[in-house]
Amino acid sequence: SAGECPRAATAPQVPKDRQPLVLIHGWTGRGSGWDETIAGLRQRLPDSFQYLTFDYENYNTDWAAQPAVADCLARYIDAVGEQHERVGGDGRVYMVAHSMGGLAVLFA
Repeated sequence: SAGECPRAATAPQVPKDRQPLVLIHGWTGRGSGWDETIAGLRQRLPDSFQYLTFDYENYNTDWAAQPAVADCLARYIDAVGEQHERVGGDGRVYMVAHSMGGLAVLFA
């Protein structure tokens, strides 16, 4: 249900001159698991992307097709894309996923 998706209701601000890049963790993971990767990406691609994480830590041992994972991810991606369009961007959202996060993207 939407009540299980608090992050989907409010997308983070993404400037129009950066593409949103959402990183999705895998089985038993958490959003903070991407911190080192994001730091490296920021160093190498500082002005290209707005780095965001989709964290489903409370459901990270549930199957990726479950609504608390896939539906919430779909809502989050939609909200991020819509927010990017509102500020003048193209609304395209890029994703990088690890393991079960890749399945979540497919189900989303």
